[in-house]
Amino acid sequence: MQGISKQEREAYEQIALAIFSRHTPQDTNSSKTVCPKSGCDGQLTEYDTNCLKCGSFFSPCIASGQSILAKQYYTCKTCKHKAL
Repeated sequence: MQGISKQEREAYEQIALAIFSRHTPQDTNSSKTVCPKSGCDGQLTEYDTNCLKCGSFFSPCIASGQSILAKQYYTCKTCKHKAL
């Protein structure tokens, strides 16, 4: 955060450390999908760009950041980035 003093920054760091050392962060996104690679049953969230089980890489959508798991996407003719 820009514009805060060093003292305020340290206070935020202490609060964050106190909270996250007792309560680990949880991924609240409950919608998971199965990896589209054949033979892999790894679980993916909508923003995972690779499968931890098989190592497959999935391109992210340049507009939303979501993984492109299906073959239905647009490719920019100028920059070659993909979008859902």
